[in-house]
Amino acid sequence: MKKILVFLILASCQWDIGWVHLGIVDCMAQKQTSVARQFDGSMPYYHLLDRVVIEGGQELNAYKLSLYKSVTVKENAFTPKELAQQAFMDMEHDVEEAAKEAIIKEVGHVKGHLYYAFLMMRQGCYIFYQNASLRKGGKREATIVYMEGQKNSSMSMSELKRMFKKK
Repeated sequence: MKKILVFLILASCQWDIGWVHLGIVDCMAQKQTSVARQFDGSMPYYHLLDRVVIEGGQELNAYKLSLYKSVTVKENAFTPKELAQQAFMDMEHDVEEAAKEAIIKEVGHVKGHLYYAFLMMRQGCYIFYQNASLRKGGKREATIVYMEGQKNSSMSMSELKRMFKKK
């Protein structure tokens, strides 16, 4: 089961496990978080995002999760450079805003831009973010992953990090 969740994250973006971004945001009110607009279709580049949504099921039960959503923007021949750049800036801004509300956070910056972050707003809700384009030779892509834990379940940030390091 762990392989399935790891596969989903790797399918969303190519993670550098040493620099994975995790954030935890208000689980019961994703619509109230600063990253919600990346998932709701309101952004002008929404049609360019690679999206994955999984609600419930065996794949998530193994991780004590009830919801998994991810969005990835890639700058390539099929994506207008201006829209990709706007997406990179908006995603970074939205995660930085979420970080301001975090109870626990770990963030990393490269050349003044957010590269990764681990944020905890409340138990049971998680947001992973990474801007791979900031790595030397990295792919021009950024990803946000939003997850909600099952009721009455909680994982510490260290447990989540260990979960994603397992293959």
